[in-house]
Amino acid sequence: MSQAIYSRRATLLQGFIVSLLFILIGAVAGGFCLNFYAARKHVLDHGLRTEATVVKLIRDYHPGSRATSYTPVVSFTDAQGQSRQITRHLGDSDFYDLEPGTRTQIAYLPEAPEHFEIIPAPKMQVLLLIAGGGGLFFVVGTGMFITTIRRCFKKR
Repeated sequence: MSQAIYSRRATLLQGFIVSLLFILIGAVAGGFCLNFYAARKHVLDHGLRTEATVVKLIRDYHPGSRATSYTPVVSFTDAQGQSRQITRHLGDSDFYDLEPGTRTQIAYLPEAPEHFEIIPAPKMQVLLLIAGGGGLFFVVGTGMFITTIRRCFKKR
């Protein structure tokens, strides 16, 4: 096998690998963020709104990223008149100012009140931005993949 043919095959293989990585990263990042955004938006659009009181704020420091997230524990009365005290399923750095005793608006689904959203919901636009970046990776990867395929079948 000549050096030129070997070099061409190696270049094509690299093109396939890089393009597939772009497609995979774009699909995963875009899909995850869009799914997360849709779930949060569903709670905000269709959930019941009520007043809640912050009972406790759990501070969680992540030394690797030097970031701190705050997970609020809220107490509220649901639509059936039952008193609930629930810890939010995700922490966020935007909840730093929620002191115990703070009154806030929340939206929750009656069938899954543990997945409530504090109003206004933080970082909703960031999720769309990341999903858009994932989509861009997917499109670039697809373009690279098509270009690599075309090079494979190009007559020399």
